[in-house]
Amino acid sequence: MTDKEIIARQAAEIIELRDKLAESEEVRNHWFREAQRSIRIRRMDPVEEHNLFVDLLRQGVKF
Repeated sequence: MTDKEIIARQAAEIIELRDKLAESEEVRNHWFREAQRSIRIRRMDPVEEHNLFVDLLRQGVKF
């Protein structure tokens, strides 16, 4: 095998590995987005948030 053939083979392997990496990142991102969508978040209104902080301060919690 000549040097050029070795370089060409290694370049092809690098390209294949980059393609596999890109594909796995797409799959990972897809499932990450799906997991984020499945988590329900309840936002407190400002009054609830204020009351929570007041209660914590009364209990001696320091911020």
